[in-house]
Amino acid sequence: MQTVAMDAGIAECRIDPGPMSAARAHRAMQIHLDCSVDICWVRRRARSTLVQDGSMVLDPRADR
Repeated sequence: MQTVAMDAGIAECRIDPGPMSAARAHRAMQIHLDCSVDICWVRRRARSTLVQDGSMVLDPRADR
């Protein structure tokens, strides 16, 4: 199943998943919906990837 392959390596908050595609970053954001970028390496990396890709625009008031 393709979803299982995409989820590999992004389930653990404490491990930096390294560079990821925009599709994988989007999936990571779904999996880590309740996580904070201050604590979760996966969500932090995914958010950064989506911002660089132009798929996500942060509110200027958001704490980076």
